[in-house]
Amino acid sequence: MYNLIDISSLHVDFHLEESIVPAINGIDLAVKREKILGIVGESGCGKSVLALSIMGLIPSPGKITNGKILFNHNNSEIDLTKIDSNSQLMRNIRGNKISMIFQEPMTSLNPVFNIGDQIIETIRLHQKVNYSVSKQRTLKILNEVGFPDPATRIFDYPHQLSGGMLQRVMIAMALVCKPLLLIADEPTTALDVTIQAQVLKLMNEIKLRFKTTIIFITHDLGVIAKMADEVAIMYVGKIVEHAPVNEIFSNPKHPYTIGLLQSMPTLNRQRNKPLSTIKGNVPNPGEIKSGCNFYPRCPKVMSRCKKEEPLLLNSSKNQKVSCFLYN
Repeated sequence: MYNLIDISSLHVDFHLEESIVPAINGIDLAVKREKILGIVGESGCGKSVLALSIMGLIPSPGKITNGKILFNHNNSEIDLTKIDSNSQLMRNIRGNKISMIFQEPMTSLNPVFNIGDQIIETIRLHQKVNYSVSKQRTLKILNEVGFPDPATRIFDYPHQLSGGMLQRVMIAMALVCKPLLLIADEPTTALDVTIQAQVLKLMNEIKLRFKTTIIFITHDLGVIAKMADEVAIMYVGKIVEHAPVNEIFSNPKHPYTIGLLQSMPTLNRQRNKPLSTIKGNVPNPGEIKSGCNFYPRCPKVMSRCKKEEPLLLNSSKNQKVSCFLYN
């Protein structure tokens, strides 16, 4: 099965008045077709910037300074880093072939237009069909994502809907053009547990029904265990471990991955025993000038870790890790 997205040596920097802040620092990543890739990491590690890089939506003053993002479609490769983000070609890809569900639906939807008109506009922009056809497709996709009574409620405005319903609208809008790749940036963070379970079930159904490839960005390893086929662990703009989901949970290699898993609460944990934590805080991008970004917090740090930067290399057939303990 071929890769839908191939990312190589990707660097994204934010050029501020007094400094250059590296948000993505040399990422290599393959996204397999019709699979769910989970991207996990603490806040500020660059997960959302990676997603926005694929979409061509990096906010100013950020820009891609090196690397490739190859989109493999119709037996051809398109390097998304070479396309102007405002060009017609990028508009045809964004929303049509690659869609994104953003973290906060209330800030992603226009408050002065009803939800039906916003989805219809998406269809008419990308599919070039008339209003009547667009409305029928809107009702169909809302029904498919489990939105209640779409024929009546398409006239509702965003403020009239609950968080779960808003998230379904965002999913419907992202899927209505049947994209090859769906990027979900923490789509369940603001939802209660019941609605979260419904959204996760819906996205698994979407993958099977539409043969959609999904990049699922989250900081919740419990969600990843349910959703992902493969997992990439990010730390300060780099991927430190990449493996099938069962390998990540049964045989984690990188000390950061191990720390994340140990900090998860479990049902059989002793009641009076405190949760395990990773000491220290995530450094600011570019703060550590040499060596491994994780060495100030690593329980297995060696002198080499402070001087050299480990590469992301195979530690086994299906598992890559960026750590001197293994390479």
